Amino acid sequence: MLAAAAAIGGCGSSSHPAATTPTAPIPTSHAGGATGNPSLGNPRLVDCRNWRAGGDSERYGTIREIRGFAGSPSGGGYAGKTMPDKAAYQVLEGWCRRSYATYFKLYKLYIRAVAFRGQASAG
Repeated sequence: MLAAAAAIGGCGSSSHPAATTPTAPIPTSHAGGATGNPSLGNPRLVDCRNWRAGGDSERYGTIREIRGFAGSPSGGGYAGKTMPDKAAYQVLEGWCRRSYATYFKLYKLYIRAVAFRGQASAG
């Protein structure tokens, strides 16, 4: 009976309200992150909207988390290829200042910039 009540209670309601609201904020900060530094959030989810809302320490924390993700074996085929933090900051800042880039994922911008640069150095 409880299972039936729970199933009925879920009918007609959206289980993912953020999916229907494109302006729903992703948490813009979390203390520590995977690297122990403040960042803008999950490196696979952060976009230019989060970048614009963050401060320098959060942005650099996010760059370090993206570098850790991109440089890992699961980093989209670019394992080990990274770029210095300052170069990454300039790339992300350059893209995110454009109004049409609001929902561009930062890790995708980073990985594509690394591939274009052809570098394999840690920053």
